[in-house]
Amino acid sequence: MKKICYSALLTAVVVLVGLKIADRQHALSPVEKDREGLSVGEIEEPAFIASLEATQFGGQSRNWRSVVAGQETGKTRLDTVPEADPLGAFQRWAREFMEGTADLEEGLRLAKARRTKMARLIRENPRQAIANRIDDDIREALPESIRDQLEQPTHGTGRLDVRQEYRLAKGEHPVAEAAGNYPGLDPRLVRSAELDSRSTRLETTTFNQLSSNGKTYTAHVYGSLSGQGSRESMPFNGIALDGHIALDESPVRLMGKTGTGTAMAAGQAVEARDPVTGETASLAKGGFL
Repeated sequence: MKKICYSALLTAVVVLVGLKIADRQHALSPVEKDREGLSVGEIEEPAFIASLEATQFGGQSRNWRSVVAGQETGKTRLDTVPEADPLGAFQRWAREFMEGTADLEEGLRLAKARRTKMARLIRENPRQAIANRIDDDIREALPESIRDQLEQPTHGTGRLDVRQEYRLAKGEHPVAEAAGNYPGLDPRLVRSAELDSRSTRLETTTFNQLSSNGKTYTAHVYGSLSGQGSRESMPFNGIALDGHIALDESPVRLMGKTGTGTAMAAGQAVEARDPVTGETASLAKGGFL
């Protein structure tokens, strides 16, 4: 009799435990079921899987997406972050290259960023563009893929065509723009500025074009070349990029050792006077005539 009771009790306990387990499995989410059902033999090494990103959260169903290394994820890559100072960054890389410690792939990226900056400077600030031109000796030492991204030194004698366009325009008078910040200004001055800003005035736009050796550039000038009229034959020195050229106000160009040796071997004049500054330029000391 006791054996029968023990057997019935044991059966009841087993049934109760089984029901508990069944209820718990029913309550688990599909992801949790899979996690609990994994065995050591079923776990495989993930191939190139960087992370799992859930596209839905909260009470909604979760759809998981695998992100493979190298795929676009919408995040900015490090090598696409724009350089704060592309000119300085490339200059630092060039020094490292001359020392034999630079990475060529990084150099190409920096050269492309520098190209964009230099193209804008040539158009908008030719003086600064000339000041940041690459040194001739460094240029000669760089790989061709890097040199292709740099501005081209251009010099010689060419034809300068200057054209001016005039148009009627209306615009805000500078005094009228500042009047709001200075309430103490004479009302008559403010009134005059307001009336002047409503009137039509003549605006002048100057276009410079340089032709040399069968090539034509949109020229950008500064300093003593500003206001220069058309000239049939003008000695010039500058840097060209993407069809635009920044002209140095002096046609005399300082040269590195490589360029100097080449020029002297070609039989160029050794010494002459700079027509702009009046100073004597010596080819042997680095001047270009």
